Amino acid sequence: MRSFRVVLCVLSAVGCVSYVGGSAETGCDSEFNGRCRCGVVRIGEQNLYVTNCTDSGFKDMSMLKQLPIETEILIFTGNDVSVIPPNVFGDERKYDRLVKIDFSRNNITDIQGQAFHRVPKVGTLVLNDNRWRVDAEHTRIFANMPALEELHLDRGLDGGSEEQQEEGEVIGRLVQLFRDGSVRHLTKVHLRGNRLGPFFKMDVFCAIPSLAEIDLSDNGIVQVLWVESCLRSLHTLDLGHNSIEFLSNSTMDNLDAIGDVSVDLTDNNFDCDCHMTPFYLWLHSTDVHVVNKEGYTCKDGFPESNAGHTVLSLPADRLQCQIPAVLYGSYFGFVHVALLLVVVLIASTLLIVALAHSHELVDTCRHFGRPVYRRMQYSSIRKETERELEI
Repeated sequence: MRSFRVVLCVLSAVGCVSYVGGSAETGCDSEFNGRCRCGVVRIGEQNLYVTNCTDSGFKDMSMLKQLPIETEILIFTGNDVSVIPPNVFGDERKYDRLVKIDFSRNNITDIQGQAFHRVPKVGTLVLNDNRWRVDAEHTRIFANMPALEELHLDRGLDGGSEEQQEEGEVIGRLVQLFRDGSVRHLTKVHLRGNRLGPFFKMDVFCAIPSLAEIDLSDNGIVQVLWVESCLRSLHTLDLGHNSIEFLSNSTMDNLDAIGDVSVDLTDNNFDCDCHMTPFYLWLHSTDVHVVNKEGYTCKDGFPESNAGHTVLSLPADRLQCQIPAVLYGSYFGFVHVALLLVVVLIASTLLIVALAHSHELVDTCRHFGRPVYRRMQYSSIRKETERELEI
């Protein structure tokens, strides 16, 4: 991959590359209208045949049906092509040497079914900086790319409206794209800067057990949800430059289960209050390699003085929670109401018991009341007798 990046950088600088072979001017067939460069390029220790159509002003991809059969790397970037049509490379030639395709910066919004036929050896596909809206009815876009291992979609998707992001529409389409079985051999997926929305479900990738590297940075993610136990081949997870306040328990459990994995949470909105405690303890104890965790800074927290401190520099008892102010005024009123309800409940229970055993209560009262009555009666007779004697 590093060598491919070198190719992109080198080929973007006109005149800095020595092409070997092809015509005296461009090395490409006439269908390319002299706008591209075709030929062998020295990259490191290798000589690779590169077809480079960078910023060539093309409005369609029809010329790619005449792509030189020797091509190993195709760079078709910076054009204005909204649609990748079916059989973009034609249906006659088979490009067995083509291993890398870069379709970045072309304003692509639609990739039609059967677009990538006759390219069985392509292992890297770059679709960065486009506006591709994944069609729910055509999710087997990569079905004819059995060697595909790296898919780069940085800022390459149409994120839709804020409402669609909140409803997870883009993520839903990705689920369909990844679960159709045609990309099970992917090892790298880069989705940087696609406005994927506040809640991202890692379960999207569970159908790709071979995934080793996932880039979800700069997507406005607030919480990562990871319920299923999967992605045991994962080696690198980039969650940097999002709005994450802390990781969920299930996400931390899955990372711990993998063990030999690196996760990057650089530049997130860590909220250092009591809700962060499990994540705080995990940062202190996990064997997972958390990139630059000593530099993670509290963007907010309670008490407010936590803000600005690095997460790991705070003692655990500084992660506190505040009762919302609206509850302070009603706290004692709430207690009084609760006590009143308890008293009413006890009184009601006693009344129900009394009614249920009314006959027994009457008999008991009579039993204890008779001696009292007799004493009162005897006392009354004695007083009348004493009065008579006095007379």
